[in-house]
Amino acid sequence: MGGIVVSIEDATCLIRLDAPPANSFNSEMATTLLATVADIRNNSAVRAVVITGTGDKLFCAGSDLKELDRLAADGKGPAHLLNAEAAAFEALAALPVPTVAAINGDAIGGGLELALCCDFILAADHAKLSLPEIALGVFPGLGATARLPARIGTTRAIEMMMLGRPIVASLAESWGLINRCVAGAELMGEALKLGQKMARGPSAAMAAIKASVRAAEQFPMREAVEIAREYAISHGASPEVAEGLRAFLSKERPNFTAIKRDVL
Repeated sequence: MGGIVVSIEDATCLIRLDAPPANSFNSEMATTLLATVADIRNNSAVRAVVITGTGDKLFCAGSDLKELDRLAADGKGPAHLLNAEAAAFEALAALPVPTVAAINGDAIGGGLELALCCDFILAADHAKLSLPEIALGVFPGLGATARLPARIGTTRAIEMMMLGRPIVASLAESWGLINRCVAGAELMGEALKLGQKMARGPSAAMAAIKASVRAAEQFPMREAVEIAREYAISHGASPEVAEGLRAFLSKERPNFTAIKRDVL
């Protein structure tokens, strides 16, 4: 539905962008992604998410320029599409479960902004990453101006956005933009392996990590540290902590998957 294919295996939800030839986002696709993310949030059986694109040439080319052109011709402007994309991207970024972007091909504009919403980014070694909006006289408006500097620093982020030049996956790895550059044939295996590893972990603790990091982005240091401490105190009485301590004292591997994920 809406250019998105969803499957679930081993507590890991695979979201595949399937809107050839460029996997670009139109309003329907953005709405479908938003609904998919809401379903994941409410499905306690899902403990991790992997998002990728169809094929090996393009992960996602960003916003559908043909739809933007139609909106401009109708006098509506870009707000309808951009607001739909922003809602879906923010929902993905706010998911309490770990998320992995598997960049199977070039990630262009909004495609890279989508990947930046994920906790982990893996990219095929042939992929190029870019924010070329400046060539159209616009700029990245779906979160890159905040999320990209947080990953690679202001200097490199401004360079990518103002020059619009693509960078190869190996350079993106050295900059810290992605976690790992891998051979294209190995990408999905590595991404799913990472997702499944996260799915076997303590889901409430991972949700607390994400919430604490998010607080650090929104509040002054002292307040963010206090928020993290409060999370740690409340989490201390959780079944996950009890299972972790039990397994440690018994010299066993903890079984966190036996503990139902909270729907947050």
